[in-house]
Amino acid sequence: MKGEAMSVLACDRPPSSADAIVARVQDQTLPFSPHSTIRTSPCGIRTTQAKHRPTNVSLDLSIARARLEGLVAQSTAALERYSCFAPGWDGYSADPVSLIAIAAAEHLTLAVAGMQGAKRLTDIISGPAADGSLDIEMRTEGRRLIVTIYLASAPNNIEMRTFRTDGVTSDEKDDLGADALVADLRWLLS
Repeated sequence: MKGEAMSVLACDRPPSSADAIVARVQDQTLPFSPHSTIRTSPCGIRTTQAKHRPTNVSLDLSIARARLEGLVAQSTAALERYSCFAPGWDGYSADPVSLIAIAAAEHLTLAVAGMQGAKRLTDIISGPAADGSLDIEMRTEGRRLIVTIYLASAPNNIEMRTFRTDGVTSDEKDDLGADALVADLRWLLS
């Protein structure tokens, strides 16, 4: 055995069955004994091919959906910060932002994100005002809707105003109801 070169069979394709693998291995003897062979168990060899599974079958794995979720997360994080504002938060005499307005703004943001066409949103920006009200600006390509939420004269009630523009025309509504708000949101997302 010394000085003899061991020959190895080269294959351009792997064997297709367990018996073919055992036959190929048995054709080659090991260097320590010229008559030794290797036996493999057919149980250890997988004979079926793995099936290809597409990874992007869920609608929630889209870039547009991820971008929308990012916009909502930024807006709700900002709303959370506003709840910590104390009187005079602007350096002057600003009222703290109403917790009811913050809760309504959060519900509105989440509701808009669940609407059909919400993936068209390019921005959701919330901002406090010195009178304790809260603005939520939502934009799509060419359209903008600003919803102002403020405390009403009755306790635990809010009032809303909207301002919408498409670059050419603008429309402002005071003390709007739920139907008018839904119509404005549909206008924005259409």
